[in-house]
Amino acid sequence: MKKSYSLKSARLLNRNEQPSQSWQHTALFFRSWSFCGPWFTGHMGSVSCYLDVIQLAEPNPQVNFIHPRALEAAALAFLTATYGHRVYCKKTGEMHYIGPLNWSALKQLDVLSVQFDSENTFSGADPVRHVFIPVSRSHIVRFALSIHQSASGTREEVDKKVDPAPFKELVDNIVGSIQVTLSPEAQADWDEIKKNNPDAKVSETCAPLKWPADVDKDGLTILEYDPKRYA
Repeated sequence: MKKSYSLKSARLLNRNEQPSQSWQHTALFFRSWSFCGPWFTGHMGSVSCYLDVIQLAEPNPQVNFIHPRALEAAALAFLTATYGHRVYCKKTGEMHYIGPLNWSALKQLDVLSVQFDSENTFSGADPVRHVFIPVSRSHIVRFALSIHQSASGTREEVDKKVDPAPFKELVDNIVGSIQVTLSPEAQADWDEIKKNNPDAKVSETCAPLKWPADVDKDGLTILEYDPKRYA
């Protein structure tokens, strides 16, 4: 990794990934680790780690992501913009993905943060751990750590064929190693928020979102799903 990155060249996320194209990002880092079984069993799966910095495509000076409520709104809207349109069955409304799951803050950080999982609802879980950490009023560092087990079937069948424990341990170790030092400006923002609200923190729980759903062009407003909205 470089020692510094310019955030002035942020690009819109692909339309196939986010039809609303309401968020843009600066990619920083990607790495993948393979898991192999004993001799002659071969590849058992992988864990990948993707890191970028996200920001609204249409800047909103009234929003400060360092505030807990703004960070939560951003995380849920970004998740919806990415997964909320992925309908598996139009007749039943079944979705490809579910989230957020296992919502919490990172215990080792003094700065604001939130982490949660999303899962595939078909053919195994393929869970992804999402971590959101604001580093300025308008920028959020985002980690996406994906687990893939090389087996087919339901989640229960996949877990019997390929033990998920080593994969989850690596993800937990990576997330547990994250450290953040805010810029003086961002730290001053966070200190001011805590001064005015000593109990400022993200919510302790968050139920899975009701999808399908869209996100407005403002990037933060979750809308009733319309398949023609961004067609």
